[in-house]
Amino acid sequence: MKATSILIFCFLSLYSFGQTTVDRELFDRADNLRTVIYETDISSDIESNDSIKSNQAKKIKTQILILALKNYQKIIDSFPTSKYVNISIYRKATANESLGNETEAINNYLKFYNSVGAADIVGENYNTYLKYDVAIRLAENAMKDKNFKLAVKYLDESKTYKYSACLNAIIDRDNYRKSLYQICDSELNKKKK
Repeated sequence: MKATSILIFCFLSLYSFGQTTVDRELFDRADNLRTVIYETDISSDIESNDSIKSNQAKKIKTQILILALKNYQKIIDSFPTSKYVNISIYRKATANESLGNETEAINNYLKFYNSVGAADIVGENYNTYLKYDVAIRLAENAMKDKNFKLAVKYLDESKTYKYSACLNAIIDRDNYRKSLYQICDSELNKKKK
């Protein structure tokens, strides 16, 4: 019995150690793929006046994002208890948004928003920023769907996510949120009349 217990303990230790390594490798691979887009000329090539160059850059960006999405999904499916799951859900949402998969992006933003953060990976301040960012994106989406009450709910919730940033960023953030509130108030007042 004692020998069996030791074997089980060793097996479980190896399993959990292996999981940490694999999920971290998948996450790093996916993030490195995303970084290629932002650290190279792909984004500027997409905006190029040269249509051949622009189309090629769009294809490369799409292929890179699809590979990153596959890695994020593999983390979510294969390692549901991994500390990388929540940030993978967020990154999956942004990748889908970049690919124009709006419904999938919103579904992932909602999953992330309703999850218990990703602070162990990105730190509490950045996690708070991500929650704020997603609340604003969900408000924008609700506004696009003409659901202004839901948009106001997300805007109200976004106020609870206070994160450190430079003063200009905080002012810009608050001004943008105020402009969204004004649009919602205007639209809600139209409906009352």
